[in-house]
Amino acid sequence: MANLAYKRGSTDQQSTARQDLVLDEAGIEDPVAFEEEPGIFSSLHPLQRPTIRELLTYARPDDTVHVSEMFRLVRGNQHILDVLDVLHRDRLAQHHSAGAGWKERTIRPSGPRAE
Repeated sequence: MANLAYKRGSTDQQSTARQDLVLDEAGIEDPVAFEEEPGIFSSLHPLQRPTIRELLTYARPDDTVHVSEMFRLVRGNQHILDVLDVLHRDRLAQHHSAGAGWKERTIRPSGPRAE
């Protein structure tokens, strides 16, 4: 079971240092980091972002995908549902820290793996 961290800055001038700090404070040790290139628009569907696709290709059942805040991963309800559907299908847990109106939460898949 690996810890995978998805990080994304909104602009070229924004670093992911704060996201690293949030993950460190959550006790996520030595995650395999997947950092989106600056300039990838948040309006782009998360499943179309190159680094998300790379992360999903790398991930194995029972791995956990960590994001510092949910809005680093998704924008909007449909994006949330789409990403959670793929994570559930691939038997991956998702963890996000508190922030921007979200409570800290880990979502784990249940039931048999979909083929």
